[in-house]
Amino acid sequence: MPNKLPILPMTHVADEIALRSWAVTAVEARHITRRQFTAVTMLAACHLPCQVELLQRSSKSVLYLHVAGALEYRIGQRAQVYGGIARKL
Repeated sequence: MPNKLPILPMTHVADEIALRSWAVTAVEARHITRRQFTAVTMLAACHLPCQVELLQRSSKSVLYLHVAGALEYRIGQRAQVYGGIARKL
């Protein structure tokens, strides 16, 4: 299985505006869909301020959202969310 490749680098976001501007760069680059954008912002907004990172194994596959270095959410193509459990990253 290939390693997870970064779509958006790990960044510290202080508020929801910073989170949305961080995530919109992936939408503009066509790495994620608008539904996935909504899922990313809703999931990470619960943990603000925090560090966030968005990874993917291959194009058009499941996204991995790491929040605060401890939580990992998996987000499918239609914004299905799995996980949210603490994992050693």
